[in-house]
Amino acid sequence: MKKTGVLNAELMAALTKARHKDAIVIVDAGMPVPACANLVDISFIRGVPSLTDTLRGVLSEVVVESVAYYEPMARYNPALLECLQGIFRRQKVEPVSSADFKKICENAIVVVRTAEYGACSNLILYSASGLDEFYDKYNIDPTEIPG
Repeated sequence: MKKTGVLNAELMAALTKARHKDAIVIVDAGMPVPACANLVDISFIRGVPSLTDTLRGVLSEVVVESVAYYEPMARYNPALLECLQGIFRRQKVEPVSSADFKKICENAIVVVRTAEYGACSNLILYSASGLDEFYDKYNIDPTEIPG
């Protein structure tokens, strides 16, 4: 039995397929997800798992080169945006419009639905190359994620 990292088999299978520049989308409990998306719903009860819990797990499995956040986050959840900018200090972090976010969901290798209830808590992680130089540049220790 697997004893560390992501234990959800469906999510782990999707993360294992991540290649350079693949989109891994993490959404809150209320975000509508297109029917054609590869949705893995890990929500259990309100707040479990949270967005930061989910990030901790995902970042234990993949290296992220850049991040796009749901544009309304800047207005409706600036504390989360500030937290994300602190986590992803070495990555480019940019907004993405609502329309583009939904299009990206359709083609992402996985869309992970969390039980996060914070407003506009939605983001896209773009996986890095597997080369050592990118691992060294972009790797994040998941134990350093607050929350």
